Amino acid sequence: QTTEEGVLMIDMNFSVIEDLINDVTLGKKGYVFLLDNDNNLVYHHQQQLIYSGVKKENLRGVAERDYGSFVQNDLTGDSRIVTIYPARHVNWKLVGAYYLSDLTAAQRDLTQFIVLTLVLGMVIFISVSIYMTDRITKPIAELEDSMRAVEKGDFNIRLDVQGEYEVVQLARRFNLMTSQIKSLMNQVVSEQESKRQSELSALQAQINPHFLYNTLDSVIWMAESGKHQEVVKMVTALARLFRISISRGRNVISVKEELAHAENYLTIQKMRYKDQFEYIFDIHEDVLECKTQKLILQPIIENAIYHGIRQMVDEGEIVIRAYLKEDEEEEQDTLIFEVEDNGLGMSESVASELLKKDKGQDENGVKVGGVGVMNVFERIRLMYGEKYGIAIESEIEEGTKITISIPAIRGDKS
Repeated sequence: QTTEEGVLMIDMNFSVIEDLINDVTLGKKGYVFLLDNDNNLVYHHQQQLIYSGVKKENLRGVAERDYGSFVQNDLTGDSRIVTIYPARHVNWKLVGAYYLSDLTAAQRDLTQFIVLTLVLGMVIFISVSIYMTDRITKPIAELEDSMRAVEKGDFNIRLDVQGEYEVVQLARRFNLMTSQIKSLMNQVVSEQESKRQSELSALQAQINPHFLYNTLDSVIWMAESGKHQEVVKMVTALARLFRISISRGRNVISVKEELAHAENYLTIQKMRYKDQFEYIFDIHEDVLECKTQKLILQPIIENAIYHGIRQMVDEGEIVIRAYLKEDEEEEQDTLIFEVEDNGLGMSESVASELLKKDKGQDENGVKVGGVGVMNVFERIRLMYGEKYGIAIESEIEEGTKITISIPAIRGDKS
């Protein structure tokens, strides 16, 4: 039996191995190569350059290991991590070289990515926070502004806010509250207006019987004395006076009508007191068409006659003035009536008591009486407000001047 020795040659196609190894990426500079059991190169991506001696591969540390990783420098001095993995079925080694510079670059890229992600996340978080905050705080700010407007007396505000459920409910409750407050205020105003009209009517009702009693007393006295012409003249003046007093149920008449009413009253009183006084009207033409509350002059004139002139020895004089006074602070002028007499006058304490509901006593201990001046004062305040009213100037034995101030209302203006 003879033994013959031979050589078996196998031609391998590395294209499949090349495709597989080239698909492995180890950074920008890293690569993978194959060694056989004797640490000879089976495949290297620069295999032709190595065989021709142009390039070399550093295999120190690779030959001594069949498995594991370690750090080494390549032949150019660059540090890299070498990882060895055995292919046991063919006794080959799969060696991967990963350069630390690529790892640092990857870490830097990862850091930049993380920082960019965090920044983007913060921007998104802040944007969402601003949106949510604006969605909540904007309606609350609108609600706060509306409440401030209500504090200033504006109850016509209606809120129509969009946002969170709780804020929408607050706005609805706010609208309901302002609506109810406005309704209650209108009710109070209506009730106060009715009360004011009732008070005005009650005060007005005091004047007519008070004056009628005194006038009819004079008519009876004249009739009993046989002064029939004087009775006719007085009754005629009385009829004209009450025709203006009735004024078709109106509480506001023209200044012209009010002056005619005062003149009829003075005619009656002059006859009654046997020409004990004279009267003068000093009226500016521009006040005649202004509007005034009726029966405000007659009680003042009556007060001048009864408390100023009636007990005089000399002839008395009553001057009635009417004129407009400009008010620089207000757009509306003021209508001024003045009733001035040269009668006995009164002290300052007695004059001040005339405008009090609970009247005191004069220097002689006599209670200050009369409802006329106080009646006019209260009616003016009720109709025109606290800004207007009556002022009294008087000196004993010098006379008295009573000034009435009301707003100058022209034409049909209410």
